[in-house]
Parts: sequence; structure tokens; C-alpha cells
Amino acid sequence: MWGLRTTTQTWSFGIGGITLVLGCATVARVPVLSPAIEDVDVRLSEPPRGAQLVGPVEASHGSGCGGFGETGTEEGAIQNLKSAAFERGANYVQVKDRTPPHLTELCFDQHYRINGLAYRIGSNVATVGSTAQPQPAAGKP
Repeated sequence: MWGLRTTTQTWSFGIGGITLVLGCATVARVPVLSPAIEDVDVRLSEPPRGAQLVGPVEASHGSGCGGFGETGTEEGAIQNLKSAAFERGANYVQVKDRTPPHLTELCFDQHYRINGLAYRIGSNVATVGSTAQPQPAAGKP
């Protein structure tokens, strides 16, 4: 009968609507990195003694809101974080915060965000946790 819905019909429409909205989202592809970028070490722990702080670095993976876009993954966000750190000359990242895809007031945010502090290890400039002074370039007084 038109105008009257049974409980089963209401649930069917509700579940069908949710499936339609959420079913449109796909998982974002994980970027493939060069071997040099793969060597960037990403950890939760403090960097080794003597590491030089490069600065904050952040990355995200995924796109869109609600059922539209691509769902980000931790693996993809870490790959993007490695690329961002490598571009700044860093080879170690201490992860400070991770935010997986989540429900917001307006929609389901598909981004996986990760940020941290980038460091350079194995340099002969003044470093974190070291009292060494910067060394002059070779051939210059």
C-alpha cells in the first residue's frame, strides 16, 4: 500500500541507502616508492642520539568525504610520509600523531593523516643531543 511502510520496508530502505553511500568509496592505491625513499625509517620511538632535527613533516592518504572518494590506509600514509621526509633531506621520522578515516559532524572523512618530526642521521653538522660544533666545508678556513 502506498504511503504506509512496514518496519521491514523501512529497515530495507535505510540499509540500502547506507550501502549506496558507503559502497561508492574505494580504497586508495598505495604509492610505490623508489629504493632510496624506502630507506627512510619511520618509527614511534625517539631518533638515535646525534640525529639532526629537520622539522615537522605530515602526510595523508585517501581523499573525499562520505561515500565519495578513496579511503586512506596507514600503509599509504606512511609511504607518503617517507616521500615528504625524503624531499626535506631526512632519513628518520618519529611519528607523533595518526588519524585514521573517521566520522565527523558533516561526513565520514576518508583521509588517513599522519605527522611527526623528521631527522637526518649520519651528518657532520650540529645534532640533537650532541655538543659537536658545525664543521667547515672541506677546503675552506
